[in-house]
Amino acid sequence: MKKKWFMLMFTLMLSMVLVLAACSDEGSDSDEADDETSDTGDTDDEAAGDSEASDNVIVLNNESEPTSLDPPIGNDQYSYDVLNNMGEGLTRLAQDEAVPEPAMAEDWDVSEDGLTYTFYLRDGITWTNGEPVTAQDFEFSWKRLADPDTASPAAQHSYWIAGAEAFNSGEGDEEDVLVTAIDDQTLEVVMENPTEFFPSITAMPQLFPTHQETVENDENWAGSLDTIVSNGPFKMVEWDHDVRIVLERNEDYWDAENISLDGVQYEMVDDPSTAYQLYEDGTLDIVNMPADMKETLVESEDAFVQPRAGIEFQRFNVNEEPFHNKKIRQAFNYAIDSQIIVDRIIQGNENVADGFVAYGFLTPDGDDFRDAAESIIRMNQKLRCNFLKKVWQKKGTMNFQQSLCPTTHLMSTASLHKQFKRCSLRT
Repeated sequence: MKKKWFMLMFTLMLSMVLVLAACSDEGSDSDEADDETSDTGDTDDEAAGDSEASDNVIVLNNESEPTSLDPPIGNDQYSYDVLNNMGEGLTRLAQDEAVPEPAMAEDWDVSEDGLTYTFYLRDGITWTNGEPVTAQDFEFSWKRLADPDTASPAAQHSYWIAGAEAFNSGEGDEEDVLVTAIDDQTLEVVMENPTEFFPSITAMPQLFPTHQETVENDENWAGSLDTIVSNGPFKMVEWDHDVRIVLERNEDYWDAENISLDGVQYEMVDDPSTAYQLYEDGTLDIVNMPADMKETLVESEDAFVQPRAGIEFQRFNVNEEPFHNKKIRQAFNYAIDSQIIVDRIIQGNENVADGFVAYGFLTPDGDDFRDAAESIIRMNQKLRCNFLKKVWQKKGTMNFQQSLCPTTHLMSTASLHKQFKRCSLRT
């Protein structure tokens, strides 16, 4: 028997993600398939219903097939939600507080100048193929993250390491990246600058290790159940592409005795209404909140708010008119009332974005950085008009419609982003 509760997830910038969640008592439209996918012709709800999870397996809605389960390639929530359960870095974040604690590394130290970290790996840690996880795996993986040939969209997460950014930009060589396996269990890393929070960075999926021989033998190693190798608390036992991923507890994981779940199951249901129905009938434990039901569901006594240090934003295409003009971009920025977006579209008592750093990050003095920092994004109709007047004057017209060409607003198919169709810019 599973208990349900509602979970309200939100980003701390212009918008938020609303989620319904259920947990077990223990506390804890399909596209045409490729050759590796089971071509059953199931609809989303039928496919999800085909695989019944036990009471001690949490069933999550991943919404979509992971972009990649290769740590430096995925770089999105669809991929890293799965990777965080399949893999593990030198550290992991503590359960009750977002501080690093030992994981693959049992300890580490840092030089007096804050530039050199030395990590000491545990005895007996292994890959799911039975081979030992070594410091060489981390050296290989971090240099691969920085390697321009990898073309990682997450390469910037290697830039803390001395020489990594130069290597990634083509101005340096791999041997200039100062991460070195001293022996099988000792990894030395030299920072570009003193980086006090680097142990927390090593908990990120981008810096998870990969099994060198597996990666070098098959460039598609992370795309198949038959070839994927991992080192985390759960291991993959089923992958029905675009339908489902099933993980089971990895009994060879160094901390397996403290893993309370028997497994994690990821369904891939991209329609919020279908997913909600599957949540209602007990098939799914976590789903995004349907936009048309949000106002009602948020008020449920089972709803709770969990902060997420993420951002939602809109980009200008500066290569297209009218946004090649800086003054037009500034005018649009000053015309947007984020409070209205939060109150009328996003809903749920969201914080308004006035900077790129989310709430919840503390300064050395213990103050919230967002409260201490200067606001860089605020609606200001007077400034909006000033910038537009400069554009009008240069074009020799005071007619706003004549001064701009038609613009197109592209958005993802996520339900949150679709809500922005309700927005209009008043001129």
